[in-house]
Amino acid sequence: MIDFEYHAPTSLDQVFGLLDQYGDDCRIMAGGTALVIQMKQRLSQPSHVIGLRRVENLNSIESTPEGVRIGGLCTQRQIENSILIGEDLPLLKDTFRKVATPRIRNMATIGGGLVNGDPNQDPPPALIALGASAVMTSSSGDRVV
Repeated sequence: MIDFEYHAPTSLDQVFGLLDQYGDDCRIMAGGTALVIQMKQRLSQPSHVIGLRRVENLNSIESTPEGVRIGGLCTQRQIENSILIGEDLPLLKDTFRKVATPRIRNMATIGGGLVNGDPNQDPPPALIALGASAVMTSSSGDRVV
């Protein structure tokens, strides 16, 4: 694995500032399960890694008038063990219970899995079947996909 500088911002504004500063020479890390493997295999060789673990309000699961909101940093294990998910979205709970190993589920995040775009992941089809949408946030605002 190559040498890199790790950044641990605590706000989205700090994340956006680092992204603006380092551009294509950085990668964002949520749980790290995919990025670390890519870096070890030299498929990704960033000089800077921006860790999201310390950014607040990205790892909660809550009921809203629009439905259930799952933060992008929620781990697969959090979703699997959530009472709210079990009651309102049992398909999602069941899906996350069956993917990967417990060790991976403790680290892998729902947002990281979606952004990484690995076609072998099981959660995206379940999310599509449930009519889910994702809010993508950047320095220029939010968009729903």
